[in-house]
Amino acid sequence: MGNQEGMFAEQGKQAQSESRHNTDPREQRFAPEPHQGEAEHAYGEYEEGYEGYRGPSSETYRGYERNIDPGQLQQGGGKIQPQRKSPGVGLRALGVVLLVVFIGIGLSFLFGWQFSKDKPIALNAVTSTRSFVVSNSPVLAVKSTNSDIMVHRGDVGKIVVNARTSKPDKGNSVPVSYSQDGSTLTVQVNGASPSFFNTSTRLDITVPDTTNVQIEENGGDVSINNFNGQISTNSVHGDIQLGNVEGKADLVTNGGGDIRVIHFKGQMSAKIQYGDIAFKDSTLSGQSHLEAASGDVSFGGSLNPSGTYSMSTSSGDINVSLPQDAAVQITHSTSGDYHNKFDSDTLGNSPRASLQLISKSGGDITVGKQ
Repeated sequence: MGNQEGMFAEQGKQAQSESRHNTDPREQRFAPEPHQGEAEHAYGEYEEGYEGYRGPSSETYRGYERNIDPGQLQQGGGKIQPQRKSPGVGLRALGVVLLVVFIGIGLSFLFGWQFSKDKPIALNAVTSTRSFVVSNSPVLAVKSTNSDIMVHRGDVGKIVVNARTSKPDKGNSVPVSYSQDGSTLTVQVNGASPSFFNTSTRLDITVPDTTNVQIEENGGDVSINNFNGQISTNSVHGDIQLGNVEGKADLVTNGGGDIRVIHFKGQMSAKIQYGDIAFKDSTLSGQSHLEAASGDVSFGGSLNPSGTYSMSTSSGDINVSLPQDAAVQITHSTSGDYHNKFDSDTLGNSPRASLQLISKSGGDITVGKQ
């Protein structure tokens, strides 16, 4: 009896052991899950040390509140430090303030000036108009510093000078003096000086046709338009511009500035130190010379067959455009490239104009067809 009980006891233990180690897949699917209470108890112990994620939270740091993104929470329960403001924010704010200040200054400057041609002159400028009676073949002589001078055709028998300045003299008058000797009028701008990027005085002068115009200008531009007569200009640090002019012209500019001519007819001498010479739709005659010390020379127009012409530059290119029926004998000299669209230096029939083209320092010379 006792042996039977022992045998049955051993069999029971063996069956219980096999049941605990059952490897049948059908039985593994239905393995019991951990008890929910046990899991909560385990997590509860963890939560006592770290509250974990409970959604977006807010904390107060030194009197201000900010929302904390869950991704910013440190693992391990470490203290979360507030983000410091970047010093670039202050610099950007300072930049905005300075920008507003400069814009205000610019607008105040802009509304304090009016623009005529390319340069401004103050809205509160002082103006003066003088009229002088002259006979036939008058002479106009202008001597000025830092003034823009504009000359164009006016009424017969008189010269009218309109002067405008942003720098009046002590008597609040335009600093311009006049002297007339018969039909010769001399205009002198006194005490003019540069004012920021504007000229301090502007002269607008109308003259009869056939007037002999003589201008000496230092620091301003000279513009002569719609006029027939004799012109002589000497400019320092300024541009010279001619348009719709017929007659004889002698143009000189030193120290920087361009010479630009359109619709000119007659004999021309143009000489420039630092700048370009450009002629367009013009007809030269007599002995005409275009010379640039440092700059390009370009000519578009025609040459009277009875004239002698030269175009030269010490440092620059020469571009000439002639009519297809031009009668010209060309000679050229350059260490650069030479291009002739006519494929010949002898153009048209005799008589031919004599044209000499010289580039002294390796510039290119191009002769093209209109």
